[in-house]
Amino acid sequence: MKKFFLILGTLFLLSGCSVNYEVNIDKEFISDNINVVGSNATDNNKILNYSEPVPVFEDSILPEDPSVKDPNVEYFTETRSQDNLGNNQVNLKYSFKHDDYIRNMIIRLSASTFDYNNTDGAIKINVKNFIKAYYAYDNLENINIKVNVSNDYEILSSNATSQNGNVLNWQVTKDNYQDSSISLELKEKENSTQSNSAKDENSNFKTYLTVFIGLLVFGVALVVIFVINNKLQNRDK
Repeated sequence: MKKFFLILGTLFLLSGCSVNYEVNIDKEFISDNINVVGSNATDNNKILNYSEPVPVFEDSILPEDPSVKDPNVEYFTETRSQDNLGNNQVNLKYSFKHDDYIRNMIIRLSASTFDYNNTDGAIKINVKNFIKAYYAYDNLENINIKVNVSNDYEILSSNATSQNGNVLNWQVTKDNYQDSSISLELKEKENSTQSNSAKDENSNFKTYLTVFIGLLVFGVALVVIFVINNKLQNRDK
């Protein structure tokens, strides 16, 4: 556990002031996209020299040296680049299978409560009090959270700070982190499943119709050939 906190602590401290945490939810995966950008020379230097891979699951068994990747451990995909101002940035991505999202290391070590449930296409996510994150990382100012929900789902309820269509936003700050919470409830749209089924049925119908027409044309052609051949034989007689 100590190793996890050290890794997560380094990750948040790299941001200088804030962490941008984006989540994309669709029928197949819940994908995390975390972007950390340097805001000054100190941050840029930390990002440049940051080398420890970030494990995905809290229950992973890490090697003694956490800077070395273990082939048996899942890690976030890491990409380094520079923004338009020349600041160093690191991007972390991972696509979770729905049933694995409850094991998300970063969320579980940042919030005091993390509940996730996916039953019969109904998803409920509840995250409360980012006390762990702010107690561990004094330099952290904001956690900007954006959740993109695919059109496969209907948003039943949320306590988002703002919402634009299927895009939900929360902002956790030093002023509200003790009372902060994320509550989101989704339900898979029935017409999403039905439409896919309808498409399959329509495709099958077109296939059957094509085969039927082909057989019908072939049968008519055989009849025409038989009649013509019969007439020719009678003429020869």
